[in-house]
Amino acid sequence: MLSTVYFDGYVILLFCALMLLSRFVTVVSVQRVIVSSLRELRSGVLEIGRGNLHYKINIDNKDELGQLALAFNAMANNLRSITSSKAELERAMSHLKYAEETIRKDKILLDQTGEIAKLGGWELDVATMNLTWTDETYKIYGVDKSTYEPNYDREINLFSPESKSLIEKAVEDAIAYGTSFDLELEFITGEGVHKITRAIGNTETENEKVKRIYGIFQDITERRQAEDRLKNFISVLAHEMRNPLSPILTEVELLKMRDIPKEDTELKEAIGIIERQTNTMAKLLKDLLDVSRLEKGKVVLAKSNVELSSVIKNAIETTQPIFSHANQILSVSFPPEEIILTGDPLRIEQIVINILNNASKYSGEKTQIELRLEKQGNTAVITVKDQGVGIPPESIESIFGLFSQNETMSRLKGGLGVGLHLSRDLAQLHEGTITARSAGPGKGSEFTITFPL
Repeated sequence: MLSTVYFDGYVILLFCALMLLSRFVTVVSVQRVIVSSLRELRSGVLEIGRGNLHYKINIDNKDELGQLALAFNAMANNLRSITSSKAELERAMSHLKYAEETIRKDKILLDQTGEIAKLGGWELDVATMNLTWTDETYKIYGVDKSTYEPNYDREINLFSPESKSLIEKAVEDAIAYGTSFDLELEFITGEGVHKITRAIGNTETENEKVKRIYGIFQDITERRQAEDRLKNFISVLAHEMRNPLSPILTEVELLKMRDIPKEDTELKEAIGIIERQTNTMAKLLKDLLDVSRLEKGKVVLAKSNVELSSVIKNAIETTQPIFSHANQILSVSFPPEEIILTGDPLRIEQIVINILNNASKYSGEKTQIELRLEKQGNTAVITVKDQGVGIPPESIESIFGLFSQNETMSRLKGGLGVGLHLSRDLAQLHEGTITARSAGPGKGSEFTITFPL
């Protein structure tokens, strides 16, 4: 009985010892897990503190330490996003600063360009008719920016009567139809100075209504004065040079009347060269005088009923020696019925001569030049087509400017660049037109002259 009691006591003691040992093992294990987690947490905090925001604390426990690790990881993600946004913001600020500096430099350059070119800007608010200017526009008007406030109604009255009508009509059309304009105007500045200006206007629309009109305003007074001086000089020069040509041509005619031996070919050739060059000079001077008179509005057309084919035949007769000298073939096409218009026959003949001369001058030897006359509705159309050097597309319009030539032409043949300008002006006096077409250098040209019937 006693032994049984002792045995039971040993069993109880052994059980208690095992329980204590188990608890100790559990505590030690838990402690190790906690210590490991704390170490991982400490490492993560240090890494994040050093700026390694991509470091992730790996604690899979769902206890307080696990929650703390999740919180630190979330904080690191937020910091990473903030840092990334800050970097993007800094880049954006850097780009903005660069853009502002570029705009500042461009504005300085634009202001300097405007001052040199005497080019100012302006803007008109259509709703309020409030007018604003750039600095250079104040200078053009001769007023002080600090004390002067632009006013549309006041400024419009500074223009000459003709210019005022032009700008008022242009602004009205711009507001009503959204059209742009490019005008030359005369006005009196605040300092009482007469000026010639170029005004360009464009429109900005909103909901199909013109919201504002804006553009540039350029003082071209000095340029116009220089052009006038040049035109006067050309006129005087042409008159002065014309005088000695008459006796030269007279002497040439006298030389031709002499009995020159047939074998003296050099003398005959020399006389021919003198005659051709003198006639060329005479024609150039005549064209210069005509340009000068046209610019001054002194050309008056002697209009009559003109048989166009007869005028063209006269022009062909005048230019035929040029084609013959270059071994060129001129083919002509007339309509079966005569075309009659009201115009100055001599001036129309002059136009055709200039266009034919131009075609021959810039075409090679043994090439063909075609002239065609036809009626298209209520319009007479003369077309001259050649196989010459052609015209670059960008030079199609500029070749009609005074003293203007495309590089290909001037390089090959020289010349003053007067004939086409004069011809277009004379055609416009007849309410007609002259246009040019070309597929490009080396591909020939086609000039079209039109007259209303």
